[in-house]
Amino acid sequence: MDRQRMGCGRHLDAWINNDARGTLAGTREAVRVMTAGGHGGVIVDICSTAGFEGTAPGMGAYMASKHAVRGLTQQSALELAPHGIRVLAVAPNHVPAEGNTLAAGDGPVSASRTTTPASPSSASAA
Repeated sequence: MDRQRMGCGRHLDAWINNDARGTLAGTREAVRVMTAGGHGGVIVDICSTAGFEGTAPGMGAYMASKHAVRGLTQQSALELAPHGIRVLAVAPNHVPAEGNTLAAGDGPVSASRTTTPASPSSASAA
């Protein structure tokens, strides 16, 4: 198995530092504020559909970080429920962006490979 193709090494450290450690730090701060105020609340983490299944070759580090976010969200929900704090995550699907297309080895994003976000009017017309 090719380490570079799996997105290992420095890429893994960068993704884990950003996603998993960032989620943990954000949760920790939210809990501090919520418990200091004497009330519960809701923490919403940003995961990805990559936290549930494989996406593409070369995305090993990204996948590992999103699975970590999913695990932290689930564990936080269990531990914080007695304090009236709900923890959940949203899991957007793939959005072509420079970082994930380069990580997958597809080269830079071009205008022809991007999608247009849906607007409320286009969603209601569907």
